[in-house]
Amino acid sequence: GDVEYTDASKTLIDIANAAYDALDDDLKDDVANYSKLAQANTDYDKVDESAIKINNIPAFEYTTEFKDIIDSARETYDALTPYQKSIMPQPIYQKLLDAEALYETFDSICNIGVIENTKESKKHVKRAKEAYDALNDEQKAIVPSDKVEYLLNAVAVFDVIDQVNSVKNAGYSNEDREKIDAVRTSYNGLTNAQKEMFPKNTLDMLVNIETVYPVMVTINQLGKVEYTSEYKAKLDSTKETYDSLKEIQKALVRNFVVLSVDMQSYKRVDDAYKAIEAIDKVKYNKESRENIEEARRCYNKLNEDEKLLITSEEEKLIKAEQKYQKAEHNHGVAMGWVTALSIIFGLVIVSTGIWLLIILILKKKKENDQKDKKKAKKA
Repeated sequence: GDVEYTDASKTLIDIANAAYDALDDDLKDDVANYSKLAQANTDYDKVDESAIKINNIPAFEYTTEFKDIIDSARETYDALTPYQKSIMPQPIYQKLLDAEALYETFDSICNIGVIENTKESKKHVKRAKEAYDALNDEQKAIVPSDKVEYLLNAVAVFDVIDQVNSVKNAGYSNEDREKIDAVRTSYNGLTNAQKEMFPKNTLDMLVNIETVYPVMVTINQLGKVEYTSEYKAKLDSTKETYDSLKEIQKALVRNFVVLSVDMQSYKRVDDAYKAIEAIDKVKYNKESRENIEEARRCYNKLNEDEKLLITSEEEKLIKAEQKYQKAEHNHGVAMGWVTALSIIFGLVIVSTGIWLLIILILKKKKENDQKDKKKAKKA
């Protein structure tokens, strides 16, 4: 029949072996089914070898020697054929499984190490907790209480770490505030031992998030840009608060672009206002022209909403431009008259010169004629 790992099966195999060994050599060759006996011997011996190694596993110890023993037992068992494994008594095999599970649990717990806010560290804790939960009550009782405490503390710590990670991109809504407060409450609820295990960089992250939240709220409350001293004070105060943050905290201010845009908008309006106010009495000179041109450049940079903040200044700028254009026109007219008069004066001078020249020529001719007459009389 089929081989079993039992005393009865062993007895039958031994009887068959004795009967076979008692035969003369010539008769042994006539035993047609000897291969079945030989296979039974092999199957039983292999299972027996594996069972002995498993049964010899000592009381649990978290040592390399104990690990070597269970590894050797596992290697021998894995070398069995599927049939041989099928006849291994389940209680014996269970002893190997129990020893491996217990060692794996200890190994997982002992290799948790320092808790870090990383996937690898979380993986170690998760693996250790799953291994511990898979133990039965008797096996759990073997695990030292300090190891169990460390494991459970690690699980509690990672629960809060996950909460911190969930709010690292928090905004500035009331819902965000509630989530941040809930994380702080969870952290404060940790025991001193758990807080000592908590990663410093993750606690710093929570502190940074808490610090940044009111800054984001303040930025959000700035509202639409106004060109008033009160709004400028709010803008400066908010910027000063932002500047006081650490660089890592500044990176968490999700709506900083709002502050930046509002500051740029206010500056454009302020530059335009001051440039227009800098225009004094309009005169036709380089300084007045440059002041008006600068004021126009600043004003043209404003968008429609910004222009509405200084509507009265636009009228002042337009009047200044008109005055300058008029002064420029008057100057052109005056210069035209000057040019015309210069031409006329020049023509007068030229005409006068020509007449003087003619007079001189005629006078000279008259003198020459008189001399010619005197010479003729003498002759």
